[in-house]
Amino acid sequence: MSDETKVVDPMAPSADKWARDFAARAGVVFPFSVKVILAGVTRTGIDFLFERPSEFAAARVVMSLIDQGHEVTVKVHADNWIRVSVSIENDIVTQWEENEAADE
Repeated sequence: MSDETKVVDPMAPSADKWARDFAARAGVVFPFSVKVILAGVTRTGIDFLFERPSEFAAARVVMSLIDQGHEVTVKVHADNWIRVSVSIENDIVTQWEENEAADE
């Protein structure tokens, strides 16, 4: 494998879609960014990134994640971004994918 070959985790695109859908279901209509980190064998880390003026949108995602039993970390960065981090089980993303496919 060359140095320029990028390893793509097959869970990452699905986790990204799950995160965006989750935020939408939490009622977030403000622009935000999602970054999938540490896509692993059993768990995937996801960062939701919000601009500082969207703190209520970030709070909605945080509370929705907590309501579902997830441990959440919230950090405010110096450049006025709010990062909401969560680690979810890959089974949650897989189940969501199956439900989405069944709905189509």
